[in-house]
Order: sequence, then C-alpha cells, then structure tokens
Amino acid sequence: MKRLMGSSGCFALAMALCLFASGADAQTTVHSILPNSVRTPNEIVWHDNLDSGWRESKRSGRPMVIFITAARCRYCDAMKLTTWRDLGIESRVGTEFVAVRLTPEQNSAELSRISVKVYPTTLVALPQGKVIDHRTGFQPPNLLHGLLNRVTGRKPG
Repeated sequence: MKRLMGSSGCFALAMALCLFASGADAQTTVHSILPNSVRTPNEIVWHDNLDSGWRESKRSGRPMVIFITAARCRYCDAMKLTTWRDLGIESRVGTEFVAVRLTPEQNSAELSRISVKVYPTTLVALPQGKVIDHRTGFQPPNLLHGLLNRVTGRKPG
C-alpha cells in the first residue's frame, strides 16, 4: 500500500485506471487524475482537426506530426500514456512541430481521404502539406524520435 503513495505509484495507478476506462480518452483521463505536481510542464498542445493544424504549420513554418488514434485502441492508449508523455518527445514536439490528433469518431471526413488500416498511425508532414514519412502501430519514444529526425534532418543520438 505504501508503494502507491509516491508520485510514481500515483502515475501507475492512473495508467491502470485509464487503460480500463471504457469510452474515455486515456490522455484526458490521466490529466484529470494526476495531481499537478506529477504533470509535466511541456505537455503537447494538440490540434483536433487537420485544418487548424495545417494553418498553424504554414503560419509558423514548423512541420506537423499527425497522430491518428481510435477509441478502445490499447496501442493508441499506450502511446498516449508513454510515448507522448516522454519528456524528450514532449519537448521536441512542443518546440519543433505542430501536433495534430485525429480520430475516426471526430474527424471522419478528413480521414476518409486517407486509407488508415492500422491504429495508431503517425505521420509527419511539411507545412506545404506533403507527408514525408509515416509509421503504423505503437511507436516507443526512440522510434518516434527517428521519425521526427526524418523531417528535421537531425542526426540520431
């Protein structure tokens, strides 16, 4: 019982609750459960539609990272709880990219133009709208860094 009292125990409990919450967005659930002291200062600000993300990408000159997720997708939830909460990923995406999160439940018209066969799917695109690369399935932080490097030209390591 003492083990759950620390902040890491609180985080583990919140993750477990999120994975078993039915119909809830895991990221929203984690943020509502975690105390402010456990949250990170660099949380990613997500655009919830492609148009607003693309406008911001063109305005800022930053490329987009587009995360396509679905309700009741355990691998999507795992990325929300691990990869997107990784401090290095949060910092990079927050400063170097425009983050867009799309779901078939909220963005069916936008996603009808893209043939998404696997959730999650992660795309990186230039401000001009050209998709540079994509990955399907769960991406741990090290693999997502590689995908982000493809757009920024940053060397691995």
